[in-house]
Amino acid sequence: AEVLNIDTSELDALHEKNRTVSLIQEIIDQEVYSKDQTYELQSLGLALGDYIQYHFSGFKWGIVRDEYGRDLCLNHQEQSIVIFPLTMISKRIEDGEFVSVQHLVDTLSEIVNDAIEDNSEIDELEE
Repeated sequence: AEVLNIDTSELDALHEKNRTVSLIQEIIDQEVYSKDQTYELQSLGLALGDYIQYHFSGFKWGIVRDEYGRDLCLNHQEQSIVIFPLTMISKRIEDGEFVSVQHLVDTLSEIVNDAIEDNSEIDELEE
């Protein structure tokens, strides 16, 4: 809520009105945070992850541990989908890439819908 410059109590209303993505995009476009402000950029990713969890059923926060350490992620409880929203924005900005938050959300939506459809087809074949 702090990086979005809103009160914590306003976060769900922001998600409900589908305003989160455009607000994050405005902050990125206005270059409020530089590529060296990793904490703030990852906080934008956290806000994006909260939005994703709010709008896409089945996602739960978790931790992935690997040889590089531990990372906060969103796991889909029914599909084999793991995403890392904290770094979805920060890594792109740090690499000098253009970030379209709506494109990230749309791509995730396609992946989730395709996975659900594929699993439905497998379930039908097994019956």
